[in-house]
Amino acid sequence: MVTVDDIINSPTKFQQQINFAPPTGLNIDTTGSDALTGITNFVVAQPNFIVDILNSPDPAAGLNYQLFTKRSDNTKRFAGVSQNFLQAFNGRIRPRFPAHVAAGTLLWIEDQILGATMTAQNYVVTWATPLLV
Repeated sequence: MVTVDDIINSPTKFQQQINFAPPTGLNIDTTGSDALTGITNFVVAQPNFIVDILNSPDPAAGLNYQLFTKRSDNTKRFAGVSQNFLQAFNGRIRPRFPAHVAAGTLLWIEDQILGATMTAQNYVVTWATPLLV
């Protein structure tokens, strides 16, 4: 059985920068892309774990975002809100993590839920093992 310590101490951890364009309005889905390749469809070849998600950078005051994963069958899974991914976090592991991700294809989806200015928000996602990109 895999333990939380096994996951967060994985020697094969993989970090991925997910970038988003500014949304067209509040609560409108925006699809993220890999910062290096521009790919939006990510292949999870085998069951994996998201170890951490970090804002890159933290959103400005008054802005708030929701982050989701979306599967090819259009099911969305809530990953968290930007206030949970602050860079100042100094704990061992964030609440709700590590998060299991089943094998398959997924998209990263973001909704800006608060703020007068539509602004892009990006994230660094740490996986227990590399993805196919």
